[in-house]
Amino acid sequence: PEGLRKTAPRVENGVLDLQQYNFAKDGPVALDGKWAFYWHTFLKPDDFSGEHPSVLNGFIKVPGTWNGFEVNGEKIPGTGYATYRLKILLGNTDQKLAFKFLDMAVAFTVYVNGKMLLSAGNPGKTAESTRPQFHPQVAEFNPSARQLDVIIQVSNFQHRKGGAWESILLGSKDDIWQKRQNALTLNLFLFGAILMMGI
Repeated sequence: PEGLRKTAPRVENGVLDLQQYNFAKDGPVALDGKWAFYWHTFLKPDDFSGEHPSVLNGFIKVPGTWNGFEVNGEKIPGTGYATYRLKILLGNTDQKLAFKFLDMAVAFTVYVNGKMLLSAGNPGKTAESTRPQFHPQVAEFNPSARQLDVIIQVSNFQHRKGGAWESILLGSKDDIWQKRQNALTLNLFLFGAILMMGI
């Protein structure tokens, strides 16, 4: 129907095919679907280019928690740490793109095409070394290749549930910043309404 944006592709087996997707026309896309999942290991880009590839534990739903996900026949708990990985295939784009990360309520670090893009808190392998941070962020970057390799290290030792809880958005820089501004405006409106009700 007119006015509705194109239904975006979903992540399948750790790959998102956006070769026919137009960010300028169709807007930001949520990186929802089945990401590659590596439990109890923090992997960096170099770990995937060596002779001995890391052991894949399966494909996990994002957004979602990792509670109960089966690794080697056993269901894992909410606390722990893991690496998520996604390959994104892009079409022609000369736009500056951006990711929008919402509330994961955990600590995480993001790498894109071999470089660290951002970090929220301090992901660690123990409760003592992990510092969570609630910090929704927008991270801009210039796509220098037609494929994006996205790696996210996530740790959780503070909450009952762990994992990538919220959708991650990818789109043109301007669209992503506009979405962030709209969210801030809505939050301010709701805060004002609640304050007036309290008064």
